[in-house]
Amino acid sequence: MRPPARPDDPHGQAPVGLRWQRAREDAGLEQRDAAALLAIHPVTLSRYETGARKIPAAVQERMATVYKLASQPPVQSLAYWSGRLDQMVDHLRRVVSEQTELADQLRRAAQSDTGGPLAEEADPIG
Repeated sequence: MRPPARPDDPHGQAPVGLRWQRAREDAGLEQRDAAALLAIHPVTLSRYETGARKIPAAVQERMATVYKLASQPPVQSLAYWSGRLDQMVDHLRRVVSEQTELADQLRRAAQSDTGGPLAEEADPIG
């Protein structure tokens, strides 16, 4: 049997809201930052946490996702981005290598067309 609603908790949601508040705090998020990540107004989040408003299931799903992501150790995030950076560097090295090879091919083709190394145009004045 549910306890009678308190004036400041008309939906009987305070225990649920308090659990979400603790999860947010454990994730190291301020209320305004969490609200921004959840795409809701900070006052709405405050009302959810105090039990003044019932938390829709869709919002609770977003809370679970946001608070879990926010609480991951930075080392995991750093490792992920370090791996991604390595992939990007490898890709750029391949692109530079391909471009260098194309430039060399163009240079060799130009040399064979002129019969020798490319010479700069002679100065018509001097």
